[in-house]
Order: sequence, then structure tokens, then C-alpha cells
Amino acid sequence: MNLTIKAQQGSISIVFIFLLPAMLAMLALSILTAMYLLSVTRASQASDVSSIACAYSQRANVSLTQGFAQYYKPNFISHVNAQSTFLSGQKQCKIQIGYAFTPLLKDLLPASSQNKVHASVQIQSTSTLTVHSEIKPMDLSLVLDISGSMSGRIGLLKRIINQAIQNIEQQNTKNNTQIRFSIVPFSSGVSISNAPWLAKSKGKALCVDAMSYPGNVLNTAQTVADIDTHPSKLNIRAKEPLSLINDCNVYSLLLPLTNNLSKVRKHVDSLSILGSTASYQGFIWGVRTLLPNWQKAWNLQPETSSLLSQRLILFTDGEDDSRDQFDKLVRSGMCQRIQDDFNIDISFIGFGLSPRRLDQFKKCIGSNGKGVVYDAKNGSDLEKFFAEALLLDTSAHLSLKNNR
Repeated sequence: MNLTIKAQQGSISIVFIFLLPAMLAMLALSILTAMYLLSVTRASQASDVSSIACAYSQRANVSLTQGFAQYYKPNFISHVNAQSTFLSGQKQCKIQIGYAFTPLLKDLLPASSQNKVHASVQIQSTSTLTVHSEIKPMDLSLVLDISGSMSGRIGLLKRIINQAIQNIEQQNTKNNTQIRFSIVPFSSGVSISNAPWLAKSKGKALCVDAMSYPGNVLNTAQTVADIDTHPSKLNIRAKEPLSLINDCNVYSLLLPLTNNLSKVRKHVDSLSILGSTASYQGFIWGVRTLLPNWQKAWNLQPETSSLLSQRLILFTDGEDDSRDQFDKLVRSGMCQRIQDDFNIDISFIGFGLSPRRLDQFKKCIGSNGKGVVYDAKNGSDLEKFFAEALLLDTSAHLSLKNNR
């Protein structure tokens, strides 16, 4: 019995000795496979992250790619190869990450693998950046000086504004976004015709005064308080001009907000110059074209989108006849209320203005960064500044597509 057991033990030992090399080889192959799979996984992660970072920044950064490769490499990796290429025409990044390592227990591998001191993996990843740009809805009020001093300049102003509007039309062709303009020409005053909120303006042009006169006395503070009050609750002074020079230009009327940009360009083309300068009148009426109560008074539907932005741009080439009236409005908080309460951005474009006039506008803008004062010296400046002031607001959505 004992001899039989010893014989069996001896047989098992002999079998084990014969199988041991194969078992060790299988163990070495299993370890090699695990090392290879981990290297592939880590190289894939490094290449994906690197390609996305490259596509987002729109440039190939070899040191960044190498940094990702080092970060993701397993501890047993002995050599790292990282390459980064940016194809600008396709806005595409190509990344190659390579890891090399010496297998553990390499002496126990099958004879066919023993001469392969290193094992390596190469992973390529490609990422493409796509930018989707959308134009936000916008209301713009152009408040334009058409006083007599604009003689010789009105043609230039029309050309610049119409070109800017035409550019906006072209930009908005695909988006079909609600872009609306109002045109508020001013000289000695502002004129309207056929206003739904003023019955006596039907069929005739009238000069309308933007100021408030409680008790028949001009009150600047009350004017600021009344800026957004519906006209049905105001006692607006309106009259036919006794003097085209001292009252208003009835040949160049206020155009309320419209998304018909062809109509806007035709209205700009029809402007004529006459009279003196009262920019504060144009300023107030320009703001009112943007306010919901006044839009309703013109039988217009206010835009309700949370993305809506509103902007007023006032252009002038000179001083007001009443030099301190604009200052009084600023001191009474008109500009601050427009910007803070109604979230309207204000910009001024001056053409050959005095330092005093520019300072007047800068005080209106204040220090909140919601507007700009432009000081044009020539036609080129004017064209550039209008293009900047009329720049549409857009929202960009970045789409990163990663392929391997």
C-alpha cells in the first residue's frame, strides 16, 4: 500500500516537473497580455485627452501631449513617444501616443518571443472642433444728427450706415434672427407722423417734445421719471413747426422699430439736413423706441427672448444749442437709469467734437463699461466706429468630435 502511494506521488512529481515550464510560460504570457492591454488603455486615454485639448486650443502643443502621455503611462513603461499635428484647414488634430516596455519574466516566454526584448503599442486619436455661431436677437436705435452742420457729410453718413445694415442682413440670412432697427433723426427736435398714440399726427408731421413740463415748467427730473411711461399717461407737447430751423425737420421722421431692414435703409436714404442741434431730444426719443410701453404704443410686439440685447447709438458732429440740457439729464440720472433699469447699452459716435462734448458723453456712459464714446476724425474712423458699434451679439457653441 505504501509503495503504491509513493509511486503515485512520484508520478505526480514527474508530471508537475514536466508541466512547470509550460505553466510558467503561460504565467509569463498572461502578465505580458495584461501589460499590453493596460498600455493600450492608457495610451488611448492619453491620445483622446491630448487630441481634444489640441482641437479646443486650435494648435498643436507637443509638450502638452508629452505631459498627458507621461501622466497616463503605467509604471512599467520604459519609453514614451508622443506626436501632435494640427491640420488648420480641417480644424482637426491628430495625436499619436506610443508606449514601449520590457515584459516581465521575458525569459519564461515561449522561445519565439524571447528575442523580443521590448513590447510596444501605438495609438492614434483624431479630434475635430466645430463652432456653431448663433446671432442673438437685438434691438438697435440709431439716433442721427441731421442738423445744418451735416451739410457735406450726410452722404457719407448714409453710405456708412446702409453698408453696415447690409452687412447685418447678409450675416443674418441663415440665422433668421429678430434684428430690429429704429431711426431717430434729430435737429432742433424730433418729428413724427401717423403715430397711433397721437391722434392729431394722422396725415401730418409734428414736432414732439421729449421733456416733461409739470405745471408748465420744464422739469428734468420728471423727464427722467417719465422716460418709460406710456404716452397715454403723459401730456406730450406736439405742434406743427413754425420754423423749420428752430422746431424740427418734418421731412426726416422718426421710424419706430422694424425688422424690415430694406425699409430701414430706404429711410436712411431719405434723410435731409435742416435746423440746429438738440441731441438730448433725439436721445430720449431713441430710448423710448426701445422700451416695451412705447413699443406697444406704436402697435409693436416687444421681443420677450431672454437673449435680447438693446443698444442705442447716437451720432453727432457738434454741440447742442442748449449746451447744458444734456448735462442736466445726466446729473438727474437719465443715463444711469437707461443702463441699469432697462439694460440698454449706450454708445456715442462723435465726428470732430470738442473735448467738452466728448467729456459730456463720457459722463453719460459712466464707469460701468456698458458703452463706448467714439471720437472720429475722418471718414475712415467713422466707418470703422459704426461697424464696431453695430456689431451683432452672437453665442458660440463648441462641438468636439473625437475619433480613433
